[in-house]
Formats: sequence, C-alpha cells, structure tokens
Amino acid sequence: MKRFRFSLHALLAIRKRQETEAQERYAAVLARQRQAANQVALADSDLGQAAGALRSSMGRGMVAAEFAQRGDHLRALELRRAQAAVALARVEHEVPPALDSMLLARRQREVVEKFESRQRDRHEREFLRREEKENDELALRRFAPAVFTTGHR
Repeated sequence: MKRFRFSLHALLAIRKRQETEAQERYAAVLARQRQAANQVALADSDLGQAAGALRSSMGRGMVAAEFAQRGDHLRALELRRAQAAVALARVEHEVPPALDSMLLARRQREVVEKFESRQRDRHEREFLRREEKENDELALRRFAPAVFTTGHR
C-alpha cells in the first residue's frame, strides 16, 4: 500500500500551534482575572477589618489625631480597593476576546483535521478498490484457463 501523505500537513501543524498559543493566552487572561479578583477580595477584607477596628476604637473613645489617622488609613484602603476593582474590570474585558480567539483557532484546526480525515478515507477506499481489482485479476488469471479449456469454444 502506498503510504498516505496529507497534502496540508504543514497547515495542520500551523493550526495546531495557533490553537495552543490561543489556549495559552486564554489561560493567562484567566490567571490574571483570578489574581485581580483575589486582590479585590483581599482589599475588601482589609477594608472590613480596618472599618471594624475604627468602630471598636470609637466605642472606647479616641483622640482626634488617632481618629484622623485611622480615617486616612481607611480612605487609602478604599482607594486600593477601587483600583483593584478597576483592574479586575479591565481584565474581565479581555476574557471574551481571548475565549473567542481560542474557539476560532480550534475550529480552524478541526476544519483541517476533517479535511485530512476525508483525504485519508479516500486514500483507504482507493487502496481497497485497487486491492479488490488485483484480486479479481488474479482470480481471473487463475480460473479463466479452466473455463476456456472445458470445451466452450
């Protein structure tokens, strides 16, 4: 049997590499999204702790300077939380295009693989057709002289 050779093997290799790269980009965006979400959660936690500490200190009484200092710290934490939320929103806008890119790369690879499968099937059918033809010719050569020598002239 003649060995199967896919005519678009190089294109398939390119499509596979493009899909892998798109998957890596998507994974990186998801990792950045997870990290940004963790930063927001951490900022929320710090902000909640600072607000709780301020409330408990107010219940015990504190001097104005300490109140101002804790207020400044609370505002700094609120700013950090707002910045983390903005960063998360920015990264979340990158997720859909990265997913679309990955899905497109997958579809493009699948199209080439489907073409390869059809080409391989066609190659195998052609091989089987040739093999059947050769077997028929062999059988005809083997048994045809017997048919013609039995007196059917």
